[in-house]
Amino acid sequence: MQGESKSVRDRYDSDICIHQVIQVYPNVNRRQLHSFIENNTNKNPHIIVDRALSAIRSGSINLEAPSLGKSSVKRKYSANEEHNGVNEALKRAKVDSATRVRPRRRGPDYVELAVSRLHEDFYYVEERLIRGVFKSCGSCYALTHLFLLAKQREVLKRLHLTAVPSVPNLVKSDKGKSRAMEDAEFDCERKWLLEFLTNQEKGHARVVAEGETLQDQIEVIGDGERMIDCGCCFTEYPSVSLRISPRDSRTNLYPE
Repeated sequence: MQGESKSVRDRYDSDICIHQVIQVYPNVNRRQLHSFIENNTNKNPHIIVDRALSAIRSGSINLEAPSLGKSSVKRKYSANEEHNGVNEALKRAKVDSATRVRPRRRGPDYVELAVSRLHEDFYYVEERLIRGVFKSCGSCYALTHLFLLAKQREVLKRLHLTAVPSVPNLVKSDKGKSRAMEDAEFDCERKWLLEFLTNQEKGHARVVAEGETLQDQIEVIGDGERMIDCGCCFTEYPSVSLRISPRDSRTNLYPE
């Protein structure tokens, strides 16, 4: 009976992984993808999805050529066209930023877009500190915003304030100085965050486990006052991290 239960669970995980990969690469060779995932069912679904996406990018799993109808002319696709196609697939897919079992296709602009947006929303926090917290939160925009928002609410409550005083033009504008940055992953995550915060204000925040909201399940580790040097760039960042309550291991979204 236990073996049968494990088999059903593996099949459920396999179906989830296949669905997540197809959302990013709709024209992936289904037979090769199915075989690859079946050979990795003993691993965490999040790891399987990442490895499958890497295998597709490296060519280990093939992408099927688009149908050309009656025409025999073969068209070559540039790297930019492929990247744009993936971005469109991400925009069409229903992204849930409250689960780790999802494909992540971050472009080169994701980090700067995230940090810039965080600095606009929390203009009173130094950019270097925002980058430090961003790293501590697994370089996830939505989680970093929720963490900083929780800290902001703590400070406002302690100071008996209802809102942060407005200070216009505190953040420098780079309009006209460089190309416009864009990233489909960031856009989807931003959209999810705004919907989550809107629902939370209405008192209908999405339930993720046992009637608790996402922020109820986030546990802050460390006081954030001690600074740690980054091993690669030697930048100081606060010694804080977040994790999801173990009561719902399926939504163990962010690394500890």
